[in-house]
Amino acid sequence: MNKYVFLLILAVLVSSISQIILKKSASKTYKSIIKEYLNVYVITGYGLMVLSTVLVVLGLKGVPYKNEPIIESLGYLFVMILSNRLLGEKITKKKVLGNVLILVGIAVYYIWWFWQFGVGVFLTECQEKHRHQIVTKFTF
Repeated sequence: MNKYVFLLILAVLVSSISQIILKKSASKTYKSIIKEYLNVYVITGYGLMVLSTVLVVLGLKGVPYKNEPIIESLGYLFVMILSNRLLGEKITKKKVLGNVLILVGIAVYYIWWFWQFGVGVFLTECQEKHRHQIVTKFTF
């Protein structure tokens, strides 16, 4: 796997963890408005959002911009799984169906991309900023 794609997936995971932490904070009651906005959960959650943003910027150095929203959609899957594991939320049939449709959409996008433009064009675009690497073009 391309290290830049890995960075983008990691950014989505970090962002998903951040959302879970912020949701946990929102479900609590606090004695004052200051404690509601300045507590460990909120500070950690927004700190992870900043980290996620940095990871996205680093990841986009080697991945075409048009692929980032496709990778970002994995966040729905991560949030569903993390909500179940960490918050005890139920995974309903509708959530599973929605996430399956997202994964099918990702697969269709990349299958269409490879069929339309060929693997070589995709690899070339992923590594266009690293021209010193030799990329062999394949076409279907």
